Amino acid sequence: MDEGPPKPVLARDLRFLVDRQTLAWTGWRASGWDVVKGDLGLLHASGGDFTTSLLACLESDSPDTESSDPAVPQPGEGFYYLVRARDACGQLGSYNDGSLAPSLTGPLPSQAAPRDPGIEASPLDCSCPACTPLPPLSVPSNVSTCAGQCQGMVVTWNANPSSERVLQYRIRYGSASGALH
Repeated sequence: MDEGPPKPVLARDLRFLVDRQTLAWTGWRASGWDVVKGDLGLLHASGGDFTTSLLACLESDSPDTESSDPAVPQPGEGFYYLVRARDACGQLGSYNDGSLAPSLTGPLPSQAAPRDPGIEASPLDCSCPACTPLPPLSVPSNVSTCAGQCQGMVVTWNANPSSERVLQYRIRYGSASGALH
């Protein structure tokens, strides 16, 4: 069963580099990354509301696995940073880490709820409300088949236009009853 394109991966190992203003992370199979920054004090005071604590989108669909933030929090204050992947089809990953976040000490409840809805509800998230969705992909043209002597069936076609950024094609075949294999 085809479940569609794979979902973008999670960013792992988010860390500051030696310069203390460059964030870096590990990730692959993503065409771009979104990075958001929030206020830890507001997150704590709001009981974990990412909508009200979000300060900025630092990167939107950036191709590299680094982002810079020269801002330094005031003494006793802090920032949080979250990263999510985008794939070539425009599908978004998640700001969640794939598990339930541990609760912080003090009155702040566990961050067991997903982070995405709160961040996406903020006017400061990395979505692009003015952007239009990608148009549907065209169908490859001039598809032809022939029985190859040693290679089985040979299928050829003209590729989609490069502007569609098609990374791969899946070829399916069926029996006379129409079932796909």
